[in-house]
Amino acid sequence: MKSPIQVQLQYSIFIIIAILIVTVIPDYRAGIGISDVTGPIVQVPFLGYANMFQRGTGIHMRQFARAFIIEEDNQRIAFISVDVAMVSDGLRQKVLEDLRKKYGPIYSEQNLIISATHTHSGPGGYMMELLLDISCFGYVHQTFNALRRGIIKAVTYAHESIQEVKIFISSGILLETNINRSPLAYLLNPKAERDEYEYDVDKEMVQLKFIAKHNNTLLGVINWFAVHPTSMNNSNTLVSSDNVGYASILFEKHINKDKLIGQGPFVAAFCSSNLGDVSPNTKGPRCINTGDFCDNIASTCDGRSQQCIAFGPGKNMLESTKIIGERLFKKSLELVDSSESEELLSGLMFAHQYIDMPTQQIDHAFANGSLIKIRGCLPAMGYSFAAGTTDGPAPFDFTQATVSDNSMWSLVRDFIAKPTYDDTICHYPKPIFLPTGKIQAPYRWQPRIVSIQVVIIGHVVIAAVPGEFSTMSGRRLRKVIENTYSGSGSQKSKVIIAGLSNTYTSYIVTREEYDLQRYEGASTIFGPYTLDIYLHLYKNLINSLRAREDYDKGIAPHDISRRLLSFPLPVLYDLPLLGHSFGDCIKQPAHKVRKGDVATAIFVAANPRNNLMLEKTFLTVEKHVDSKWIVVATDANWETTMTWKILVFITGYSQVTIQWHVGKDTPSGTYRIRHYGYSKPFFGNIKPYHGSSKTFKVY
Repeated sequence: MKSPIQVQLQYSIFIIIAILIVTVIPDYRAGIGISDVTGPIVQVPFLGYANMFQRGTGIHMRQFARAFIIEEDNQRIAFISVDVAMVSDGLRQKVLEDLRKKYGPIYSEQNLIISATHTHSGPGGYMMELLLDISCFGYVHQTFNALRRGIIKAVTYAHESIQEVKIFISSGILLETNINRSPLAYLLNPKAERDEYEYDVDKEMVQLKFIAKHNNTLLGVINWFAVHPTSMNNSNTLVSSDNVGYASILFEKHINKDKLIGQGPFVAAFCSSNLGDVSPNTKGPRCINTGDFCDNIASTCDGRSQQCIAFGPGKNMLESTKIIGERLFKKSLELVDSSESEELLSGLMFAHQYIDMPTQQIDHAFANGSLIKIRGCLPAMGYSFAAGTTDGPAPFDFTQATVSDNSMWSLVRDFIAKPTYDDTICHYPKPIFLPTGKIQAPYRWQPRIVSIQVVIIGHVVIAAVPGEFSTMSGRRLRKVIENTYSGSGSQKSKVIIAGLSNTYTSYIVTREEYDLQRYEGASTIFGPYTLDIYLHLYKNLINSLRAREDYDKGIAPHDISRRLLSFPLPVLYDLPLLGHSFGDCIKQPAHKVRKGDVATAIFVAANPRNNLMLEKTFLTVEKHVDSKWIVVATDANWETTMTWKILVFITGYSQVTIQWHVGKDTPSGTYRIRHYGYSKPFFGNIKPYHGSSKTFKVY
């Protein structure tokens, strides 16, 4: 028989164990949502390659916003991944304005992250900064409103679906999916530092998965892998979410089965990381006129950057996009089933600051022990920025690795705004091509006030960064955050870089990489010590957050939405072809289409800008089943494309060509293709129309 003291001791031990269990078992709740954000698919130039001649002519895959809300103990964060090139503070502020009206103070600058996937094949004109909007003919309200509305809807769906969840983290190595597009710049980093890593790009995919507590259903995944969504090159004119968007679609179709894309409960986000110098074109750059290797410093062939283009792994950009997307999807699926997944323990914290970068001054220690004061510069772009990259060379006569002024272009530059001696010294060795920080007419060209933000979930730290960190820049940031977090006495952290978040400040490279002035270095807008300043700022923010100390949250940039200029022409009117009505199919698919072939239909059409068909579709492929027509594909599917063409300038006559690439595993049967749109008459209201092809057999 146990003594009263033994019983009391056992009871006390039981209470202590119970308390310990309660403190470490996570009590997370989460909601997940997805919404269409596709802007005007025709006539508006794409944002990414800054090529005003790359105007949309149709749609290959729709763009989506994917929202993940995580809550614990009345603390909440919202992470939104959006299929766009970049995110601006102007867009984020308007989203927050709408969320405040809808939900009060629940969502704020402190706990909301909007991260761009960085696809280069989406309509532009929404950044509210002139350098980024100018190639799109200024501000495009349709693009902006589609993004704003879609992001709000995705957050709303997530907000309204919150439930108890378990969150797991896993990671794995993915090869043959990315290469370094500026390897000589990477080699300028210290050898001892490079020797810490096996590759000159990050090969690790890191993934969070969300499991419903009540029935262990897989609700969603977010993963981060460093690769540019530039498999679709600057000759593409169809709206596309590129390789990462295709990976999302593959995973969502895999889990959601027969649900149409964008309508299933499971959501998969493939997000950007430190992708600044990382290309998906794994065969590397070659001279397109000879097949030889390009000049490996300037990325030119016979002195011209336009001849030096990276390709692969496929025969063309569509095949390359498909291959990279499939590799991303398969690795993500593998991580979902990994036995090494680790459940996140309790804890949720976040912090955000607005930083005026040109005013930042910090002490910087060199390897030899010397100490100097370094500072940020007013934003400026170097000459190599105008050359573009091997993923998409610019059409002008510039080359990468340019470290001297061009007298003719300097005259043009000085007419717009002349850099001062101080500007020149601050940015050295970058020769200033555009002193964007000095130009405020007609409104801001590039931001000087940036967002920095961190979110801590259990022992996972997500650093939301305002631009494209190079491989080594990202590695240095992760190391600083890991050391800072672990130094506070916590368990070792897992640091994730969420790229292109909240503000877009172009690139961030290391001090060593900056010296070569490749495209990435020339696009590091706050000068050679940009990264060092960011390392200092993120370290301080982590320290403040862990110590629960107050910190200066900074001042948001001025709202310039009332000063924006917009030059895209409106749709004046539409007319059907003589003798036809809108929606008439004027070219029918073949009566029989073999699996693996393409079914094509051409319809009398109106301008797709009359109605963006958000959360709808411009086309369907339908199968006849039991006396009913069942939709098997929409314009969001990989296997469909729709191309719009105006037949005679300003006549209003136009047509769309719809193609369905019939998969080899497509069930045999009877099918048809349908087209939906809206037409604008000379007078009166915009009206809907639709049309259908004749039926055809797939065999």
